[in-house]
Amino acid sequence: MTHVRASYRLQLRGRMTLARVRALVPYLERLGVSHLYLAPVQRARPGSAHGYDVIDPRTVDPVLGGERALARLAHTLRRHGLGAILDVVPNHLAADPRSPFFADVLAHGPASRHACVFDVDWGEPDGRRHRPLLMPVLERPLPETIRRGELSLGWRTGMLHVRRGESAWPLDPATWPVLLERSKDARRALGPLLDSLRRLPPRTRTDARAVRARGAATTYARTVLTRIARGGGARAAALDAALEDRAAGPPGRRRLARLLARQAWRLAPWRSARHRLNYRRFFDVNELIAVRIEDPRVFSAVLGAPLVWMARGWIDGLRVDHVDGLLDPAETLRRLRRAARGPVWVEKILAPAERLPRAWPVEGTTGYDFLNQMEEALLDPDGVRAVERTWARVTGERASHAEAARAGKRRALDELLRADLTRLVRMLEPHAGRRRIARAELQRAVAETIVHLPVYRTYADWRGRLVAGDRRLLAQALAQARRAGRAPARALAWLGRVLLDGGGGVPPALRVTFLLRFQQLSGPAAAKGIEDTAHYAHAALLARHEVGGEPGLPLEDALPRLHAAHRERSRRWPQGLLAASTHDTKRSADVRARLDVLSELPEAWEHLITHWLRANAPLRRRARRRSVPDRNTELFLYQTLVGIWPLPRAGASTPGARALRGLHARVDAHLEKAMREAKRHTSWIDPDPAFEAAVRGFAGDLLLPGRRARGAAFRRELTAFVGEIARPGLWNALARLTVQLTAPGVPDLYQGDEVWCFTLVDPDNRRPVDFARRTRRLASLEAAWRAGPERRRRLLRALRTRPEDERLKLHVVRALLAARRRHAPLFTEGDYVPLRARGPAAPHVVAFARRAGRELAVIVAPRLTRTLVGDGRRAPVGASIWGETRVALPARLAGRPLRDALSGARIGVPRAGAELPVARLLTELPVACWIGRLGAQHASRRRSRARSPR
Repeated sequence: MTHVRASYRLQLRGRMTLARVRALVPYLERLGVSHLYLAPVQRARPGSAHGYDVIDPRTVDPVLGGERALARLAHTLRRHGLGAILDVVPNHLAADPRSPFFADVLAHGPASRHACVFDVDWGEPDGRRHRPLLMPVLERPLPETIRRGELSLGWRTGMLHVRRGESAWPLDPATWPVLLERSKDARRALGPLLDSLRRLPPRTRTDARAVRARGAATTYARTVLTRIARGGGARAAALDAALEDRAAGPPGRRRLARLLARQAWRLAPWRSARHRLNYRRFFDVNELIAVRIEDPRVFSAVLGAPLVWMARGWIDGLRVDHVDGLLDPAETLRRLRRAARGPVWVEKILAPAERLPRAWPVEGTTGYDFLNQMEEALLDPDGVRAVERTWARVTGERASHAEAARAGKRRALDELLRADLTRLVRMLEPHAGRRRIARAELQRAVAETIVHLPVYRTYADWRGRLVAGDRRLLAQALAQARRAGRAPARALAWLGRVLLDGGGGVPPALRVTFLLRFQQLSGPAAAKGIEDTAHYAHAALLARHEVGGEPGLPLEDALPRLHAAHRERSRRWPQGLLAASTHDTKRSADVRARLDVLSELPEAWEHLITHWLRANAPLRRRARRRSVPDRNTELFLYQTLVGIWPLPRAGASTPGARALRGLHARVDAHLEKAMREAKRHTSWIDPDPAFEAAVRGFAGDLLLPGRRARGAAFRRELTAFVGEIARPGLWNALARLTVQLTAPGVPDLYQGDEVWCFTLVDPDNRRPVDFARRTRRLASLEAAWRAGPERRRRLLRALRTRPEDERLKLHVVRALLAARRRHAPLFTEGDYVPLRARGPAAPHVVAFARRAGRELAVIVAPRLTRTLVGDGRRAPVGASIWGETRVALPARLAGRPLRDALSGARIGVPRAGAELPVARLLTELPVACWIGRLGAQHASRRRSRARSPR
């Protein structure tokens, strides 16, 4: 297994090709990471901005450079001693006719040789046909689309197809004769081909012989058409004329409608997907169709190429996207582990009390659990409650976030995922009917059970077996649904027997299928209802509203919980990833670190937003007889601006005009997403242009120079407030970073985040990164460090005095990654020991030790620094801040002198049970990582304990 010390996530596409990644390898080696962590590289839809909409999983995307570029990147990485982790997408492919798999299914329906790839409900054959595959791609109903002449016929791709704009849907070859037989010229051009196509088996025949016959005939037909297209001349002109005639005028449009009715697919308005869709999607994205990765053939088709690249040594590890979307995650991961020659991580959102299943053969999660645990430790519990009370008072919102989350899940199931819920209920409908439980009653019971499930999903296996913890969670959800009273008690009772006991008169095989599908639906309901609804609609303190976050969780024991999580991670998941920012986080780590400071200044924050609500009232608009923006959106805007406002610069009262225009463009795009995700006044499905325009106009008045005089005053007030909290936010960010780089697990850095980074959710966090500037900053740090002790001290003094210098964060990253490289066993395998602080500033200390063999590291970082420092501007270092506060080392950890990896300073630990003064530990910088060696006697005691029986 490849050993991973630290990873660096890179988004691909656009200017970031694999060749460009190769050019960055020397910089990343100097930075200190051991592995690149690449976004998906397989062939995606043309113009894809992210690579998750794969159309052909068997090849590297040509826009990235193809397989040759991947091989060259691997060679360059090896020369520099680095490896690569690849993000793979086992849940879905693009529902795009340019996908060879999907195009074949469109042409042949359930008789396609690739029908097993996609999770489609074809239904039972009705007469001579299955249910057509719904394609929700139109703006208006199909008859109107045909009447307006928006569809045309073509054949240049080697298949006859229907075209609309840039999209083309292949026609069933069995229907080509109907299309062309009236044209003598077309019949002469195609010769006996049309006769052979008339003899094709119907799509209702899905036996191997029929599937082979269809595939062979289609391959031959495509060869003929391609030859005619290349030859041009009269035969090609004859085909063009025949196709144009079949769609021309009212008779042609009627013929076109009859032709479309005979296809394996049906074009429909995109809005109809909510209720009529018969394929499973990735969440509610119509363009991403789920694949049946549990089928070994599909597993090989979708994941075969990355496994080959691993066998060739191009890729060292895999990150599995959205593991909760898999029908049976444990079995799929076992199959992947058997085939993979390296580590595997899973993108798994864990509830606060949830643990990764022990049976999964993986290194751990991608780090959202750490992200939220760390965030909670940086917050003041009383201040958070005060901020939440202010938000509730201003907005008039009385529901808790937990209630908002349940409402969001309920809405997701009722609207976005309605078709999936209906398909699930239809499985049990006949058996429920025998007990006089109506379909609507059963549907409400299933929905309410999912609404009250406190985790994304349970993990019953192919035999329908539930572990005790999952049984308990389902029973709890059913009980809470009964108390809520939104679903009939008898329907819930019967559903409980089906889920938990295999009773209710449901055949065992059907019960297992239902349970597995139930689990696949509960995950998307949680993601859409909480992350993409409640986190925007109930946004009191945005730092807590993150992927996997639970804003209602009490914070009094946040620091002990963090220590407990680290200890468990060191025992069970020492190679799990530790994330602070990712491509999916709603705000970067540095934005959240600044917003955390609001919990230390709840009165000042309340005063400020009360003032802004009153002073900015003249800038509000009217839309549909209401004042816009509403209070939640307005507070969301203010908090967003506080989070991303540029760091204060000497001599500048507010950002310049150019910077403001850039900020406005970013905020404008973010507001659209936030408003539509909140779904209070507008949404992606039913946008309200008037409301959105009014909110954007309000934001523009506040941000753009020359628009409104009140906007200039607001910008001055905002700049002044950010000046008060920016530095405490930076200290928070350094503390988080230090813990991330030294705690048990593998630190994962997101692109560009090695310097101060204030970004919002995509597309904002996927903008191009200025690596040239980062390379220059790194070179200047290296030069200063090599210049000797005095130059180092001057550099550190300058950085702590002016922490806005982005080299401060870069220095911490570089120094601690270098320590991880020099002392790899200490940080990758070492024990985790929480350290207790005593003294006047003890609540402001995060401290722990790592130990492996005779090596020891003591890590110290601050928290709640705005309260600690007072004015918020001084660095939390030295005796004037920490006084007599001390960190106690357990007797077994006392030993020889320690050296700080960040400053190069030394400190002695003269005796067992020593208490180290925080003022000495944090002298040069507000964070420290002291490394040394234990005395021989302590190491021998540990060995003797390990040998002794328990």
